[in-house]
Amino acid sequence: RYVEIFSKMRNVPQADARRILQVQHRGYDLVEVLQERLGDRYAGVSFDNRGHFEVGIVPGASRDVAREALANRGLGNDSRLVEVRHTWKELLAAQKQLDTQLADLRKAYKLVTGLDATTNTTVIEISKALTAAEQARVDAAVAAVGSEAEVRYRSPTSEARPMQYGATCNHTGDWRSGCHRPFRMGVGIQARYNGAAGGS
Repeated sequence: RYVEIFSKMRNVPQADARRILQVQHRGYDLVEVLQERLGDRYAGVSFDNRGHFEVGIVPGASRDVAREALANRGLGNDSRLVEVRHTWKELLAAQKQLDTQLADLRKAYKLVTGLDATTNTTVIEISKALTAAEQARVDAAVAAVGSEAEVRYRSPTSEARPMQYGATCNHTGDWRSGCHRPFRMGVGIQARYNGAAGGS
């Protein structure tokens, strides 16, 4: 039943849906293991629509450790290492800085922040209804953070509903689907049926 539902949700054949879910299940503890093994050099994990894990690798991180963790879970052919610029710790620090500087706008539901493992950025999604003064504040805060930050604007359809934090991330790593704050991109992949993964 679960495979059938997933197949319809993602418009893929049931055989592909079954394979994707099996791959996802094999990597249910990948985030926790890589966080422990890579320490401060951990840079996030994502899981795409095709059923592949992508492990972010920053300079100084051990590729051998990452490959071993993937191989031990039978994910050697269903994953790849991706060079990225920022560690997860750096992205969390950037998010904290943005949340502090723009706390009033966040509390007014005019923006939300999150971490996106697929782009290796701290994302700030803002409403197009911001005033000029509020937009200037956002621009200054983002500039202060630097390359870790990525600004996204709400779509016309999403503008019609209030920003909120509930639910969980979906398997494609679309952080906007409403992960519990701060958006971790898939902690507990197996239990919450998440995909893109980051960590706490």
